[in-house]
Amino acid sequence: KKKKMPFRSNPKAARYGKSLGAILMIIGLWWVLVGGDAKQNLRRAQKEQLTRLRKALADNMNEFVKPGTGATFLPEGKIERLTHIDKVVFDDYVKGCKPFILSNPDIKCTKSNKPWDLSFLREQAGDDVVGVETSTSNRFYSNEGLKKVRMTVAEFLDVFKKNDRKVDFYLAEEDIKQFPRLDADASSPEFTDDLNLDKTQLWVGAGGQVSPLHHDQWDNILCQIQGTRKVTLYDPFQTDFLYPKTGINRHFSQLDPANPDLSAFPDFASAVPASATVHAGEILFVPAHWWHQVHHESSVNIAVNFWFLPSLLGELLMDTILPDGPNY
Repeated sequence: KKKKMPFRSNPKAARYGKSLGAILMIIGLWWVLVGGDAKQNLRRAQKEQLTRLRKALADNMNEFVKPGTGATFLPEGKIERLTHIDKVVFDDYVKGCKPFILSNPDIKCTKSNKPWDLSFLREQAGDDVVGVETSTSNRFYSNEGLKKVRMTVAEFLDVFKKNDRKVDFYLAEEDIKQFPRLDADASSPEFTDDLNLDKTQLWVGAGGQVSPLHHDQWDNILCQIQGTRKVTLYDPFQTDFLYPKTGINRHFSQLDPANPDLSAFPDFASAVPASATVHAGEILFVPAHWWHQVHHESSVNIAVNFWFLPSLLGELLMDTILPDGPNY
């Protein structure tokens, strides 16, 4: 029996996407040509139009989306593990918005066979200057309370594992283009060739780092190079259980799934997580807008991830699910 894919390929939904795109393009062009009170009037008109489109999409969602929970997307709350994949199979997972972990030593994320260990990073990128995140709690990537310091990769490697460090250091979400030699060697897996690659990023930490629960707007292929990380996922249709923030940080949750305050967030008790550990040499696929929290479990953690542009339809659907922020 053919599976019903959640929300990537329905023609009716695509028409809503085209309508929204055309309307926003017209509004944007007019915005450039006018000013003063007219801009304020257009802002109000834009908000009203987006509200109507969001409502129309939500009202018709049941015609092309089957809302579910983690247990529906992932039976028994488990992330599927694969040992083989090709472009056709991967396309099914992308359209089905279904994560997986791939264990296949023959599928790599680099062109060479050189291991991207700490010595290799120092040799290939030691003189490159980057912004390193610092934290006193080992919690990162929340857009709140984080500071970045500029240093070379070699300087980072000298301090990030020191036992007497006053703060925790994390080389996180750094564009691989900042490291020309590493950029020349990084390569997204062949089974992703039909997607539109947006950017590639490097992640290096000393272990123990925690990313707050959040979702991203890209389809994500993460290649775990060294160390292990525990990932906890929630599908997009559980958003109401996860209490997203509003405004610019609405892709972050207000709660910590590892230690939730159920008196403040009672609906979280209904959320169904899917958890797994990603080991060195494995590849994790996280579809766009799947909520996830990551715990780095080993003393050294190195990963490269490849971000791919998601479908417009997926973006429209997420806009109906997430709460309104001050920008809408």
